[in-house]
Amino acid sequence: MQLGKFKNAHYHQLALLYNRKMINPYELGLTKHIWGDTGNVWQLSLLVTLAKDNDVFEIGTYRGRTTDQLAKVANKVVTLDWDTTPTEDVPDIDVNKGDGYSDYTVGEIYKKNNRKNVTQLIGDSTTIDLSSHYNQYDVVYLDGGHTEEIAYSDFYLAKNLLRDDGIIIIDDSQWDGVYQAMHKLREEGFEIPTIHYINYYIKRKKPCF
Repeated sequence: MQLGKFKNAHYHQLALLYNRKMINPYELGLTKHIWGDTGNVWQLSLLVTLAKDNDVFEIGTYRGRTTDQLAKVANKVVTLDWDTTPTEDVPDIDVNKGDGYSDYTVGEIYKKNNRKNVTQLIGDSTTIDLSSHYNQYDVVYLDGGHTEEIAYSDFYLAKNLLRDDGIIIIDDSQWDGVYQAMHKLREEGFEIPTIHYINYYIKRKKPCF
C-alpha cells in the first residue's frame, strides 16, 4: 500500500500508526454537504477509525453529531459540555439553515438515536474534577472552547485522561486561540503535528521530552 496514492494520505498514515485501515467517509454516510468540506469529512472518519472498539472522551458535545458517530463504533463515549447555552467564542452562523449555535439541546442527535454507550457530563472543562477518569481513555477528542486559555487547559486535561499510547485529536487548528495554544505547548516540548484542520498528540509510554 503506497500512501501517496491516497487523496488524503496523511489521515491514512496516522491510522496506520495504530495498525488500522481508514474507514471511508461514505461508509459512515458522510458527505461534503453535511460536514462543510472534504477535510472535515476525512477528519471525522479518522476519529471514528481510531475510536473503533476503544474508550473515548469528548470535550465539546454541542448537538452530539460527532458523539453519535463515535458511539456507533466505540466501546463507550463520555462527552462533556458546559451547558446548553452557546459559548461566546463561536462564529455567528445563520440558525435558519439549521447549522447555528443557538436553539439546540446538548447531545440531541445521539439522544435521538438512543445511543446507550454514551455518558453525558455537564461542567466547565477548566474547573470540573475528572480525576476519577484519569488514565482510562484510548482517544480524547477536543472540540470545546476555542480561546487560547481553554484550549491550553483542555490539552492538559486530555493528557491526564489518556492511557499510555493513547491519542488526543484537537479540532479547529485554524482558529487563532487553538493555534496559539498549540504553539505554546510546542514551545514547552510537546510534539503536536498538524493535519488539515486538526492537531494530534500521542501519549508515549516513554516521552520524547
